[in-house]
Amino acid sequence: MHTRPPRRSSSLAYRPDIDGLRAVAVLSVVGYHLRLGFFSGGFVGVDIFFVISGYLISAILLSELASGTFSLRTFYIRRIRRILPALTAVMLATSVLAYLFLLPAQLVDFAHTLLAVTFSVSNIYFAQHVSFFDPQSFEQPAIHTWSLGVEEQFYLLFPLLLWLLHTRLRRHLAAAVGLIAAVSFAISVAGAFRFPVVAYMMFYTRACELLLGTLLALRLLPRLHSALARNLLALAGVLMMTIAIHSYSLMMPFPGAAVLLPCMGAALLIWTGEPEHADGPHPELDAEQNDGHRQPARPAPAVHARTLIARLLTLRPMVFLGLISYSLYLWHWPIIAFQNLGALAGAGLPGRVLKLADFAAALALATLSWRFIEQPLRSGKDRLAGSQAFVFAATAVAILTLVAAAPLLLHGLPGRFPAAAVSVGAYGSERPSLGRPGCLVTRARNLEQGTCVREDATRQNWLLVGDQQAASLEQALAGILPATNLMQATLVNCLAEPGRLAGECGRLSQQLFTDFLPRHHVDRLVLAARWARGDLPAIDRIVTWAHTHGTAVTLIGPLQEYDAPLPQLLAYSIARHDPTLAGRHRSAGAAALDSTLEAAASSRWHIPYVSLYRMFCDAQGCATYTGAAGSSPPLLSNQTQFTREGAQVAVQRAAAAQLF
Repeated sequence: MHTRPPRRSSSLAYRPDIDGLRAVAVLSVVGYHLRLGFFSGGFVGVDIFFVISGYLISAILLSELASGTFSLRTFYIRRIRRILPALTAVMLATSVLAYLFLLPAQLVDFAHTLLAVTFSVSNIYFAQHVSFFDPQSFEQPAIHTWSLGVEEQFYLLFPLLLWLLHTRLRRHLAAAVGLIAAVSFAISVAGAFRFPVVAYMMFYTRACELLLGTLLALRLLPRLHSALARNLLALAGVLMMTIAIHSYSLMMPFPGAAVLLPCMGAALLIWTGEPEHADGPHPELDAEQNDGHRQPARPAPAVHARTLIARLLTLRPMVFLGLISYSLYLWHWPIIAFQNLGALAGAGLPGRVLKLADFAAALALATLSWRFIEQPLRSGKDRLAGSQAFVFAATAVAILTLVAAAPLLLHGLPGRFPAAAVSVGAYGSERPSLGRPGCLVTRARNLEQGTCVREDATRQNWLLVGDQQAASLEQALAGILPATNLMQATLVNCLAEPGRLAGECGRLSQQLFTDFLPRHHVDRLVLAARWARGDLPAIDRIVTWAHTHGTAVTLIGPLQEYDAPLPQLLAYSIARHDPTLAGRHRSAGAAALDSTLEAAASSRWHIPYVSLYRMFCDAQGCATYTGAAGSSPPLLSNQTQFTREGAQVAVQRAAAAQLF
């Protein structure tokens, strides 16, 4: 199996370093989705893809415009060959898995997403119905197709726009493209704060990233003849991308200004990797080949990498991963999503083993997809040419539409599961209680707006502090504390603490401990979160601050967790007649952490401690239902958070034990 396609004899040269850059992008995304610690910002791999795509396709179009061979029909034929065959195969395979494993409500949701994918509007659909800030997004088998929606919507308009600019404003083409990119970037910066989910998924906020590639293809930057300058700039590009991949998180405003680091890093690598050639229209790039549109019969002279980084990117494993990157991007996520649902084999295996198995399966499927679907229909004997491409597109759209229509018309095909499984599984479709409306946020804002922290001089004032785990307890706590004014300061994935400065959690921390608490009387802080061992120093700082200011503290400990949504696991256990299934998916570590926190609360902090773990678990296992198994609501609505009924049971037991 060749690791690079053949090249044509022409002034246009294939660039293996761009395939290597594709490998970096796709590995970043896969690492992020596998929740590998180094790749906390691996989602920026999509932004790197956008720059590459903008560069390659703009180079094709500019070359055709310069030579007078530009054709919208030809452009869309190329896009069909590039996008549709592998996408159709993956979505059909995902539909089979959805039929086998998704509960009725989930199958209906998937059918809607399949229609959105089919008509290239999945980014719009997901922006309206789910977000990357929602844990349930990790269980959506097709949510990764939002980026394809962005590209296809952009390229529906871009070729015509470029043709108009080239025809009417040729002398000012670069300025016009730059102006459009600047407007898109401004909308992205504003949107990252004002409407983050929409800004994340819309083509008009991502256009600036694709247009950065266009500006590169316009060859506005001079050729670098100094080897030292090329290598230093290439190293800077790698560092920029690495910082973003390793240190970013979705808790920061994104895309916005944050996209500059990975996108400019990718642009530097593309620029510094340009090989030396004679001047001409885009001599540095065999754009069609790098974009995977066709493989010419005769090879071109070899192109030597110009920097050390480019040489690393042209190593055979990197080039091969770049060649299969599109298929790998498509295949990896459905595997991970169904694993996140507990649908696939592997219960009880160590997390690292499961992640390795998921990656190996995705790599194998991507290689087969590239070899037997992508290549033959793009450049082999079965290559989609002329009207064949449009016939294929129409057929694929019709098939996927019919596949999506069946679950919609048949209400999710409920007969696939026992009625009891459908009933308990439905709790997984419900959002967990988030406390007072608007009081669990993903972006810090002025605490004193609204009713989240409104002080009441006639009652005791308690303040619930923590993340979404704390928010899920608010309504139940308020119900058992009618004589107490319970306030709420919660932020997704954040425990506000004194002295914390960085990011959105730092903003909330400053508002709470620097502005609000010194000016308002609070009798007790109630701390709850999805605890980890590394949170002990933060708890220590909060308790120290509270003792100094005469404020009592109650600490609510960790709850048992699962590697898949508990309602889903309970539904599978009923359908498979396997009552031990949920237990095999229970994550380790909660018992030890509970003991550590309880000991610290007693001997070090001298504060009341509520052990949720011991409330529901013993040596024989953990409760999974709020009452009788199979006839009462499940304890959790997902992997880590209470259902409303579960929260009520927990606080009632705590109140009965006089812990509140």
